[in-house]
Amino acid sequence: MKKRGNQNGNAKVNRHDEAQDRRENQESRGGGDVHGRLPCGEALEVREAGLHLPPHGEAPYCARGDKQGRGQDEERLRARRHGGGGPGLDKGVQARPEDPQGGERHGGAACEDGRPRRPCRRPKEEEPGINDGDLSRVITHFFPKMHRWLDSLADPRQQGKVVYPLRLLVLAVLLQRLSGSPSGRRLEDDKRGRPLLLDNLNSIAGTRMEYIPHSDTIKHLMEGLRPCELEGVLVRMASRLIRSRVLDCMRVRGVKRLEGCFLVAVDGVTVHTSRRRLEHSIHRASRDGEREYMVAKLQASLVCDGRIRIPLMAESIENEAEYDKQDCELKAAGRLLERLKAAFPRTRFVILLDGLYLCERVLDICRRSKWHYSITINEGASAFLDKAERTLEADGRRVFRGDDPRTGLSREVSYVNGLKHSFGDTEFTLNAIRMKTQGCKLLYAVSAHVHKDEAAALLDAVSRRRWQIEEQFKVDKRHGLELEHAFGNTGNAAHNFYLVAQLAQTCLELMLHSGLFRRLQMMQNRDRITRVIDAPMLEWYRSIAVVMDRLRVSLMTRPLSDIDMTGWRLGFSSA
Repeated sequence: MKKRGNQNGNAKVNRHDEAQDRRENQESRGGGDVHGRLPCGEALEVREAGLHLPPHGEAPYCARGDKQGRGQDEERLRARRHGGGGPGLDKGVQARPEDPQGGERHGGAACEDGRPRRPCRRPKEEEPGINDGDLSRVITHFFPKMHRWLDSLADPRQQGKVVYPLRLLVLAVLLQRLSGSPSGRRLEDDKRGRPLLLDNLNSIAGTRMEYIPHSDTIKHLMEGLRPCELEGVLVRMASRLIRSRVLDCMRVRGVKRLEGCFLVAVDGVTVHTSRRRLEHSIHRASRDGEREYMVAKLQASLVCDGRIRIPLMAESIENEAEYDKQDCELKAAGRLLERLKAAFPRTRFVILLDGLYLCERVLDICRRSKWHYSITINEGASAFLDKAERTLEADGRRVFRGDDPRTGLSREVSYVNGLKHSFGDTEFTLNAIRMKTQGCKLLYAVSAHVHKDEAAALLDAVSRRRWQIEEQFKVDKRHGLELEHAFGNTGNAAHNFYLVAQLAQTCLELMLHSGLFRRLQMMQNRDRITRVIDAPMLEWYRSIAVVMDRLRVSLMTRPLSDIDMTGWRLGFSSA
């Protein structure tokens, strides 16, 4: 009990000392009572200046930590020493093993009053940015004939009533996709950015229009324009990149028989579904018995190990006016591969397919076109799967073990050559390669002869790259290109908006993986950067969504720079 009494007595003394300190501080500052109120004369002078003060009868509220005490200075900026109190706290800096007296740490400098400054890591200097709107100039830099290509399209509008050039309207909807606009009216609804947006749009399109085109004007053009017109532009863009050797980094390396080939992944995607009847669509029965209409496409894209996807062309999966059986992916695959051969007759391709396309027609087109192929075998191809599994289990010589470069898990790779199997009335000779890991088994049918020294390279650099087209659909749907959004369902609008999204995908890949951003960064910040920074663009922007959002804001708030990019040779890397 006596000890408790002493503690209460000490507490009273501490409170008395704090009250005495507050009175002394107030007196030293030139007057005022304990509550911090000014004398009457000073209060009148302040009120004459037009400032609002609380009435004299009520003290203003002051937080407990704002009162003047022993550990604070007059201006209430910082404590004069480290806060003490409590059994687990110390008033000094924690001592290091080699410095038993405590005090200043290594790397810290002393303040003006002799106190040790808190050590901290030197802040990393941030890289300067650019005028993000200049990223849109990738369109005319890599494709200098883009204006000529768009002017050559067949315009479906009545020429006597045309106000906006077709070139301007197509580039306007292309910029909408690149800026991640979830609706066709988002850019035009923001009235604050209309003047600069119009100037930037005229600069990119090479026009002198006085008004931004309305979204209904763009939609009217998309409804009447034939899809083959925009697809021709998409093919010209891919052909330009291949012929100018921009995409040489996407060629196959490390497999002798496939050296220098491009990987083309083919897969289907559903663009839009509706319970109402859609033009150029197929249908299916839903669970409740109602008919659901779908707008679907079969996409072919160049892929590589560096997560780059360049769209080549697309085939529409749609029913004709009169039909006995609906259109499907297999029928569309035959049409797509034949058009691909006609558009790129001399380009060496390796076609990457899903097990659904392991059929006579697809294999026959690949053989006649002199293309190699790799097909992922799933449970649907039961006959060939059983034959390949039995042969691989019987022959244990062509087996080697190692680590999966993706996951780091141990794996077992086996292969077999010369498997003959009949699809329909035609017999084909295929080779099989299988990979087993913990809880996973993958089997591929390939046309190229599998060599022991190249089996792992063929598996990792070719066959497993088919999944990149699934990643492309994910980016198109979830990261700003709004592939599943119904911008229009009348006429050819759905198909044309899909093709514009593929044009935007090509431009986006060139933004992310070319040297455009780093070159602009150096040109626009010569006082801070003296050489081109060799680092990916996404290390600065962090995500694709940020790139699109900053591009949209910059187009509405900043004019495009006047930097001449005519003689620039921009690198393109898959790293």
